[in-house]
Amino acid sequence: MTWVGPTELRRAARRAVGVAADPDQMGTAFLRAEALVDVPDPLRYQLRTLVGIAGGRFALVPAGLVYRHAPGSPAGVATAELSIVLIDTRVGKVGWRTVARGEGLDAWTALTRAVKSLTPGLP
Repeated sequence: MTWVGPTELRRAARRAVGVAADPDQMGTAFLRAEALVDVPDPLRYQLRTLVGIAGGRFALVPAGLVYRHAPGSPAGVATAELSIVLIDTRVGKVGWRTVARGEGLDAWTALTRAVKSLTPGLP
């Protein structure tokens, strides 16, 4: 399997103007819903088209990012919750989902720790 990064994906979408949707403008927040199995149109069509142009089948989609200050936590401590969904774009189904959480004294530290929780053991 070969990964296509954000820069390459944006470039592929720009080359297919009028056919592929802008990956930064897709409405993906509703993918956070735990009960969602089938990706509805128009997102299903947009993902299938974009992933097809990029040369693949699966899309790892950041579905949402939420920052929270937990009640009772020390002042300034924030929690980042990053929702990630894996979609099989050929059949329009959610295959896997997770919420990565991380805490920190600022938003970037919390987000970095959330991402690191997805890839334990990597630098």
